[in-house]
Amino acid sequence: MRGRRKAIAARRVGLAQLDGVWVAIRRRHAEAPDWPWTVRSVAAEAEADEQVARDFVLALERGGFVTAVSRVAARKRPYLLIRDPGVVRPRLTRDGKPQPRWQKTEAIWRALWILKAGSVEELLAACAEAPEPVTRKDVGTALSWWAKGGFVEVEREHPERARSVIVRFRGVERPGPQAPEWGRTGSLYEPNEGAIAYQGVPRG
Repeated sequence: MRGRRKAIAARRVGLAQLDGVWVAIRRRHAEAPDWPWTVRSVAAEAEADEQVARDFVLALERGGFVTAVSRVAARKRPYLLIRDPGVVRPRLTRDGKPQPRWQKTEAIWRALWILKAGSVEELLAACAEAPEPVTRKDVGTALSWWAKGGFVEVEREHPERARSVIVRFRGVERPGPQAPEWGRTGSLYEPNEGAIAYQGVPRG
């Protein structure tokens, strides 16, 4: 967004912490692929909460991305990265499976940048091949959050008919290929810049 959208940067909370931990894990692997690291070490490097890092590493282990070299106490347990999908952090459930919502969100985000402007029906059609089925509710939720962050404008030709919603991008620079994410903290996290694009009221 570079000057057109005021991002609340340098807030190492939630999703930003997970990105930092993933960067630290990949850096350790690149520098010494056979040298184990611990949750504590990558959490410290990422300036992340250790429990947040531990939960993420456990999900990575269950998903087959990392492996424990030995089964000592959790805080000292050494790990190695064994599957590196790239710079984009794996979005996983606690049991290591891909997050369905993330797969839907990514599909909608890609479709928006292909269409530039269009209707909800066109977005749904563009998401037809997504790994997880995308619904009208999924599209509406994503557009609502992204509008709060200033990424899209939503116009309604006939407010009483949801299918008449027309999605138009604002005249701003695309932040990057990764879709902005939202969570229970009420924030919209922009992973390409590592910043909070919008902060609302946390959900209880």
